Amino acid sequence: MQLALIALEEGKPADAEPMARAAAEVFERTKATENAATAYALLARALILRNNLAAAQETADRALSLSRESGSRPARFEAALASARVKTASNKTGEARKNLESVLSEATNFGYVSYELEARLALGEIEVKSGKTIAARTYLEDLRRDALAKGFLLIARKAAAAAATG
Repeated sequence: MQLALIALEEGKPADAEPMARAAAEVFERTKATENAATAYALLARALILRNNLAAAQETADRALSLSRESGSRPARFEAALASARVKTASNKTGEARKNLESVLSEATNFGYVSYELEARLALGEIEVKSGKTIAARTYLEDLRRDALAKGFLLIARKAAAAAATG
């Protein structure tokens, strides 16, 4: 699963997909529902980048189901973030925004900084996609600064890249 994540972060979704799929299947078969949910969320992200939105939605739904079953908050965050990204890619930005605001609120309340920043990044990407260029750049620049201050360099780089495209 970690190799799939690395491949995804390197912009290689075709490499990430089979690794994430294999991990998800093994975790699900062995009843490791928290890990299975996380692996399916990762697989959904790879499928989005490969423009296979129908499969990405199905996979994100499976991640959501398993995350509820596991009771793990991080798995629920991963699944919800993947589902919101599928909705964003499918031009269902209102639904995506609502889901992300829920993740953001819960992550903030319970001190999950990485998920708070990821939700903010996804919200900023929605603003870019919606054509709200100035607001998106401001929002993403604030996120970049916050992520840097908290040591989340990858999120800071992603926020800067998203701001540059907006």
